[in-house]
Amino acid sequence: MAETATVARPYARAAFRHAADHGALAPWSVLLAAGAIGSREVAKADPDGHTLVLGWNHQVRALVSELAVANENQQGLAIVFLVTDDDKPEVDRLLFGREFDLRGTRLVVRSGTRSHEADLRRVAIETARSVVVPRGEDGDPGVVKCLLAVRSAAPDFEGPVVEIGRAHV
Repeated sequence: MAETATVARPYARAAFRHAADHGALAPWSVLLAAGAIGSREVAKADPDGHTLVLGWNHQVRALVSELAVANENQQGLAIVFLVTDDDKPEVDRLLFGREFDLRGTRLVVRSGTRSHEADLRRVAIETARSVVVPRGEDGDPGVVKCLLAVRSAAPDFEGPVVEIGRAHV
């Protein structure tokens, strides 16, 4: 599998050419700087660690409320989500489109693949204090791939890793 930087390079070059051709290098530079800050935000989110949720199912909404209550006495802790590009708009709508009493807990949503080590490192798996793996459309095989990727990306991780199943309707 190609590294993320290798895959992204042609797109970055095309974006740079487009910005240069249209005299928009300054705004392009501002957007790149903002993106870089956002990607570092997770890594330094919490000195005491963050809860990392690797995927999405509808049980996660209830989990957010429960984690907010559990984190209430430690203001500023974060719940960081790593979801697919396809799930990100729905997750953003469900998490940010309704009122949660987050009790000081921050929500951060990133897109990526939960079984890719590079994406796990991007959401600071090594500094997480706990990991939640929701069972998704990929079922048990997806959960197992995710757990193996967690072990590979952060072999010294000692926090709890919890799988939550899909709700039966």
